[in-house]
Amino acid sequence: MDSLYDAAMATPLVGKELLEMVNSSGEIPKLDLARKCGYLSVGTDGSETIDLLGFFNAVLVAQGVDLDSLDDNDESEE
Repeated sequence: MDSLYDAAMATPLVGKELLEMVNSSGEIPKLDLARKCGYLSVGTDGSETIDLLGFFNAVLVAQGVDLDSLDDNDESEE
């Protein structure tokens, strides 16, 4: 497994911890950053799947963006 990923991390980082990790990680590729923050699942065959959408959504929520209200706005514009 990649050295950026902490295999002991049972759940992905969220909130303040997520923002601290994002801000302190410098210029690493987004896929590696998502992996480092725990947005990774490993299949029974050992293949990795990175949940990039979940990672970006968690970052937005940690920054105070209300994703539910964005959905409401999209529906009212139709």
